[in-house]
Amino acid sequence: MNKKLAFILALITISLASRFIPHYPNFTAIGSMAILGGAMLRKPIEALLLTLGALFVSDIILNNVLYTAESFTLFYEGAVYVYGAVALSVVIGSLVKKLNIKNYFGLSIISSAIFFLATNYGVWATGFIYPDTTQGLMAAYAAAIPYGLSHLAGTLIYGVAIMAAFRAIAKVNDVEFAKI
Repeated sequence: MNKKLAFILALITISLASRFIPHYPNFTAIGSMAILGGAMLRKPIEALLLTLGALFVSDIILNNVLYTAESFTLFYEGAVYVYGAVALSVVIGSLVKKLNIKNYFGLSIISSAIFFLATNYGVWATGFIYPDTTQGLMAAYAAAIPYGLSHLAGTLIYGVAIMAAFRAIAKVNDVEFAKI
């Protein structure tokens, strides 16, 4: 099987499955998909389209089938913060020349921190839960710490799973992953 196709299949399959299986909030593979897609695909636009496409398709299904609302939901309140943070994770991944477990760990921390800061700023900025004050913003960040840690754990664990799946499917034994 073509290495690029094997990688994309592993990326999409694991990432979409992680959104639909029961999981702790934010413990999904979307962060790892963004980082690994950016790091491994030669054209960052491919990684961006794949990641945001998988997020969008799974959001449509989750918001309109599993969590049915009164009306069809195309984008939810604060989606711009989520999609923006995920897009930044793709960019961060694309800056890596060669990927290995050590630098993936660092990328996961940076990516998860950006996701945490951006999305919880979005929760605060919508004004539905927290007051429009510095204390409100700090309260939003404090309340979200468990979700941020869950996002980091999901990004780390699923990233290792995706790299292992890619190695198995493409029969790659390298310690470092090169762009495909």
